[in-house]
Amino acid sequence: GHVPMVHDQFMNHESQRQRYWGRSLVGWKSFASSKPSSGHEALTELERMGRIGVTFEDSPNYYSNDDDDDDYLFSNGLQKLSIITQNVDGLHHKANSRYVTELHGRGNVLKCMTCGSFHCRREYHDLLTKLN
Repeated sequence: GHVPMVHDQFMNHESQRQRYWGRSLVGWKSFASSKPSSGHEALTELERMGRIGVTFEDSPNYYSNDDDDDDYLFSNGLQKLSIITQNVDGLHHKANSRYVTELHGRGNVLKCMTCGSFHCRREYHDLLTKLN
């Protein structure tokens, strides 16, 4: 069966990165085209109705220090949070939930491990497909 790759394997071995991206090219379109379930849609509706979620005091520490964004400067002093997920599939966003925290990041956004810049995964896969 499939044995998941760990971070050190990916970072320390070019052959492992090639294996990862090769396998990813095969499965990505199916993963990316997934649709939200009725459960995702129900959570979106509960969020819209104000039945789930919390509001908490905003803080400059809430925002990523990696960006030069001025989000905190335009805050009303409060943040909302309705859904915390370990999933990386983006289905809560596809279901139009607004206040989602993704603990393990998003599968559709890539971060360059050399310079730290962020990239759209679909565009990266399109580039890999063209190069192969």
